[in-house]
Amino acid sequence: MALALCEAGATVYALDLPPSPGEDFLATAEYVKKLGSTLNYVSADVTDQKGVWEKVAAIGDAEKRVDVCIAAAGILGGADCLEYKAEDFQRIMDVNVNGVLYAAQAAGQQMTRFGIPGSIILIASMSGSITNRDHAWVAYNTSKSAVLQMARSMACELGKHKIRVNSLSPGHIYTKMTAAFIDTRPELADKWASMNPLGRLGRPDELRGVIAWLASDASTFCTGSEHGCWPVMHNASTCVPVTPIAGTKHTGSPARNVLQDRHAFIRKVGPTPDKVVPYPDESSYKTYTLWDFFPASFNCPYETSRLGVMGDGGKWVCGLSRLIKKPSCVVYSAGINVESSFEADILRRTKCEVFGFDFSVDKFGPEIENFASLRARTHFYKYAISGKDDHHANPPAWTLQSLMEKHGHTFIDILKVDIESAEFEVLGETVRYYKERNIPLPFGQLQLEIHSENVPFEKFLKWWEDLEAAGLRPFHTETNLIVVSWYRTKPTYSEYSFLNIGASHDIVRD
Repeated sequence: MALALCEAGATVYALDLPPSPGEDFLATAEYVKKLGSTLNYVSADVTDQKGVWEKVAAIGDAEKRVDVCIAAAGILGGADCLEYKAEDFQRIMDVNVNGVLYAAQAAGQQMTRFGIPGSIILIASMSGSITNRDHAWVAYNTSKSAVLQMARSMACELGKHKIRVNSLSPGHIYTKMTAAFIDTRPELADKWASMNPLGRLGRPDELRGVIAWLASDASTFCTGSEHGCWPVMHNASTCVPVTPIAGTKHTGSPARNVLQDRHAFIRKVGPTPDKVVPYPDESSYKTYTLWDFFPASFNCPYETSRLGVMGDGGKWVCGLSRLIKKPSCVVYSAGINVESSFEADILRRTKCEVFGFDFSVDKFGPEIENFASLRARTHFYKYAISGKDDHHANPPAWTLQSLMEKHGHTFIDILKVDIESAEFEVLGETVRYYKERNIPLPFGQLQLEIHSENVPFEKFLKWWEDLEAAGLRPFHTETNLIVVSWYRTKPTYSEYSFLNIGASHDIVRD
């Protein structure tokens, strides 16, 4: 199952009890390297809830995301149902039920943390739906039945986060665990094979297709479903979602693909981030600029609308029709300078209030100041928006969270930031603040002009991928060529429009 995800291009972490991986794992990891993927080993006891949570959180810290979880913990033990010892029964439950739950919890925590609409796959068994006659497996059968209901329950709870939870119920698969029984009772091989119309046992690699399907965007409408890979004589698999996930537009796959392509390109031209030149000159024969690593790969699920002038100062907004219908909305604009056509268009077309912050000017531009009806819904402050609060400085410095608290806001519909290279500190500290508190970023869209001059590629890369990990997805970009035209210099300025899929708001919920 891990190999299936590696073959699909994923970076995979395998958690298991032994302190170090076995020979089979090491051989598979070497094969995976040739595919250009990575298979990592993490020693973990799935019955230790805190330990599992911490180790998966460490993976989230390292990767800035968790997209897929396969919770496959399982052991087998048998005894007469009337004589089953409590400690033996509990041991099966601790691994097969608790261990699966703890792994799914840990992954779900990271998916919600990073705003990932992920896929959690719980490995049950045909034994959870049918009875294995002639086998004293009451604990095992009970545990696998619990996993089926666990998947349905978690699907209903996590649907609001766009996280899918499904279960997979393999039939008789020849694994090391089943081999232990066949070695002592050879007749089981023929008996189990005869229960399948194909007349044989299954192989672990034959689960790769269904695992890849459940993990991918091909199954974005399936959640709370049980998928069976056992003989037709027993039962049939189902694919009816308990909680249909609305808005399958936000699947995260484009972001995963761009992330993989980005790092493959870095390896090609770097080969490490610290070796990448953001704007190579003609003599290098390298045909890229910084912005080629960071395309606008996300589709706005509604219409995109240009607000403001067609030249510098205008922005592209996602789902303006949704904002127009709102009885009230909030826009924060950091960096006014002398031009406010974007803010003026927002005021004309919505019922938003606009809050402006700029220490270098005294008011909004003439596009607002010349119209009393627009000024009535604006508030201007001669503040510097900053990564740290210093309200007594000159100019006064305010963090985003302090500004929101000051004005009694819990959510901003659109945040515009054009603060001449200070965006790296401001947004970096803002992301860190909310990440530490496990709170989604409190805005729906980010309109950002990036000023990349004198920023090393590796610093830019980390900053950008922190934004991605926080749930920000770029749906539009355009390089600002005015400076290039004026000064015949490199295109170090670029406009980006981001949608925040990590928060619940009008554009990402139906």
